[in-house]
Amino acid sequence: MSKKALITTTLLLFLDQATKKNVLWQNLPHQQNSSLIFLIPSFIVISILIIWFKSSRDPGLLFILTGGLSNLLDRLILGYVI
Repeated sequence: MSKKALITTTLLLFLDQATKKNVLWQNLPHQQNSSLIFLIPSFIVISILIIWFKSSRDPGLLFILTGGLSNLLDRLILGYVI
């Protein structure tokens, strides 16, 4: 992944996590998905997206990749996805 793509992904990941924390902090209505059935497929899909992005350089894939990484991070840290 290029340096620019890595910086963009990191920034988007930070913004996504900040938005989720804001939802929790303000006690806004939200859903929590605690199903672990998607944990292993998440690793596989994220790996495929990284490989796909490296070959295509489609910026739209960064948004999908960041969302997947953010959800995976939620699942590993919180035990559920917001």
